Amino acid sequence: MRFELHRDHPQPLYQQIAEWMRQQILSGTWPEHFKLQSEIDLAHELQVNRGTIRNAINALLEAGLLIRKHGKGTFVTGQVLEQPLASSLVTFLKG
Repeated sequence: MRFELHRDHPQPLYQQIAEWMRQQILSGTWPEHFKLQSEIDLAHELQVNRGTIRNAINALLEAGLLIRKHGKGTFVTGQVLEQPLASSLVTFLKG
């Protein structure tokens, strides 16, 4: 995993991680239905506490980019590719 946190940056760590995760999703590196590592594994790999990872994941859950399935894990939603189309349709309908 090639990601470097900037611990002296004013942006909180969880936001940096959430933005990195968002880029993984939007670029297709993490495709639709991709299963994320566990919070513990991600925390260990990025050398942050689990709460920081949980905050980053929660931000992406709220944005609709991830979905949590009880007992199975956290996955990239199937709606990622549909969001730009939905936005353009809403814009078209309003115009």
